[in-house]
Amino acid sequence: MSKPAPMQALRLIASGRVIIEVTPEGDILIDRFDGKRVRDPDHPDCKMGLAGAWPLLAAGMIDEFGVITEAGRLALSEREGGER
Repeated sequence: MSKPAPMQALRLIASGRVIIEVTPEGDILIDRFDGKRVRDPDHPDCKMGLAGAWPLLAAGMIDEFGVITEAGRLALSEREGGER
């Protein structure tokens, strides 16, 4: 996974700063960021999507519960080692 948006989303999820929800359709929605609820300003009853995150589910880097998998941890460790 070489695209910047999915890797940034993976790093954000791994940091624990964001709590996500994976819908049955495979959408990745932000529930909380830094402990604060995140909602769409135009639709306060709707959660906002996490840009670049859907490929993480398709690639098996996060599971259906929004938990980073072994593949996701491997991608993070490889990326961190190569970005210095």
